[in-house]
Parts: sequence; structure tokens; C-alpha cells
Amino acid sequence: MVFAARKACRHPRSLKAPAQVARHLHPSGVVLPPRVLKNSPPPRRNLTARAKVAGKGGIVTHHKKAAVILAALAAGAVPAYSMHIMEGFLPPAWAAIWALPSIALFLFGASRIAAIMRENPKAKLLLAMAGAFCFVLSALKIPSVTGSCSHPTGVGLGAILFGPLPMVVLGAIVLVFQALLLAHGGFTTLGANVFSMAIVGPFVSYGVYKGLKILKVKTPVAVFLAAALGDLLTYVATSLQLAAAYPDPSGGFGASFIKFGSIFALTQIPLAISEGLLTVLAFNFIADKAADELAGLPALEKVGSR
Repeated sequence: MVFAARKACRHPRSLKAPAQVARHLHPSGVVLPPRVLKNSPPPRRNLTARAKVAGKGGIVTHHKKAAVILAALAAGAVPAYSMHIMEGFLPPAWAAIWALPSIALFLFGASRIAAIMRENPKAKLLLAMAGAFCFVLSALKIPSVTGSCSHPTGVGLGAILFGPLPMVVLGAIVLVFQALLLAHGGFTTLGANVFSMAIVGPFVSYGVYKGLKILKVKTPVAVFLAAALGDLLTYVATSLQLAAAYPDPSGGFGASFIKFGSIFALTQIPLAISEGLLTVLAFNFIADKAADELAGLPALEKVGSR
């Protein structure tokens, strides 16, 4: 009889309804036939080691135990999607190709951050805030293409404030922390993820912002377009990376790129619009509350021209 109860726990579909199980359950936790249960004496209090009291004398049955175990297994069975490209998804050759430019620009970015700290020590807090903004937004992920996901990037704000090179460093740090703490992305694909999110995104955002300011476009509009386009071009770069690693058997690189890009677009276009609006709000807040810290930043010399 005990074997039957254990078998029922291993195969949840074979469990009976709670009322049916309760009719065959002895208070000690052993499943018995109805005739044995009817004639069996009540157990002594000191023999209920396996029984768990719930509320006023209620007992957690095997059915409830099985339900708890199944719920825990179901919670752990949720598929994990990574930031941009998941661990081990790229072939080693492509992982190395994307890692080389990422390492080089990371070193240039570290040098640029050191120069900013010497020129404007008050900018430390803004740098930390730009990194935190990137971390929070890029952690909001939506499953997309197999082996990847869609999410805001948050790199546009830092690129507008400090230029693209510092954001290479901040973006790489964000990706490392998320790989360690949130299981987003991985270390074999870190170079590819840094290239798409921390290099392509910031350079596009900075270029769009500076170009629109030269054209005398109002600052909120320039910030919105810079952040939104930086987000979108990040996923264009990710689509290129995936298409290069996994070309379509019949259509080659072009067909694979269209396939990846079209799937990303379903989720990334609304996310890019949302990120643009959030970046405008954050930028306006910083411009109003941190004027002293912004004074020495070349990107914001004409921040008053709204």
C-alpha cells in the first residue's frame, strides 16, 4: 500500500481527487483500504511523526505533499532566456571574433573614464547612475528568438551624457553582473553581447544626439530619438551576429538576418519607444537637479537650449 502511495506521488496524473484520497488515508499517513481504515484504532499522539499539523489538528496528506513537490518542480522548470545571446550559443570562432573589438574598445573606454574623473570629479555620481539605469532597464527581458531575448538597453542616457566610450565599460560591467547574478547571457558570448549592446548602441545614440543638436532639434526630441534608435540598432547588430553564426540552409545569411530581425522587431519596436520616453524623463531630471555635475560634460554644453 505504501508503494502505491509513492507511485502516486511520482505520477501526478494518477492522483485521485482530494476527497477520494482522504477516504483511504489513515491519520498516520499510510494509505489503507476502506475496510481497514474503518476498523483501525486512532493512532497515538507520539506516533504521528510523519503527520504535519496544519491549523487546528489538520494533517498534511500525501496528496498535499505531492502538490507542493510538483509546484516546486514546475517553478524550477521555467525555461531560462538570456540577455541577448545565451551562454554557449555561439560557435567558439564567432565568440572570439566579437570578443576582440570589444576588448580593445573596453580599454579605450577605461582610459576615457579616467580622463573624465580627472577633469570633473563630481561626475562620479552621474557615471554610477548611468550604469544603474542601464542595469535596471536591460534586466527587463521578454523572451524572443531562441537563444536570445528582447529588452531595453539603457545605454542611450550614458552615451548622451559622457559619450560612447565610457558606456562600453559600464555596459560590459552590467553584462558581467547580470550573467553572474541573474543568469542573463554568459561569458563565452560576453564579447558578442558587449559589441551589440555596449558598443553599437552607445555609438548610435551618441551620433544621433550630436547630429540632431547640430540641426537645432530640441533636446527632448534628440534624446528620445537617440535612445530609441540606439536600442533598435542594438538588435540589428544582434540579428547580424546570429545570422552570421547560423545562416539559413537555403537562403543563406540574408534570409537568416531577415528572419531574426523580423522576430526581434515584434517586441523591440515598442520597447525602443518606451526606452526613449524613459530616457527623456531621466535626462530632464538630471538636467534640472544636477547642474553642477553636468557643467563639465562636453555633450551637454548647450543643455539649456530646449
